Amino acid sequence: MVTNPDSQTVTKTAAYTYVAPTPAPTVTALSPSRFDRRRHRGDHHRTNFVSLPTVTFGGTAATVVFGSATSLTATTAAHSAGVVDVVVTNPDSQTVTKTAA
Repeated sequence: MVTNPDSQTVTKTAAYTYVAPTPAPTVTALSPSRFDRRRHRGDHHRTNFVSLPTVTFGGTAATVVFGSATSLTATTAAHSAGVVDVVVTNPDSQTVTKTAA
């Protein structure tokens, strides 16, 4: 409803639709689960991806190729040896972290 200063009003019915937010992404698998310290390509299987997510391995950004709502491919940058967390962030800022991936 819109009300003017002179108290006249108008109502437009069904003028706006609220939609449910996209569910947050989830991590179900990483393939391969081990990488050497050089750049490496890995496939990530999850749910609720949306186009243009970001992926980090141990805080280092990866180059992402969006596959679908359930998979994507990321190329990791060089990183020191050790187990790291993998973080996927959708453009709407919803994030999932696979700890000690």
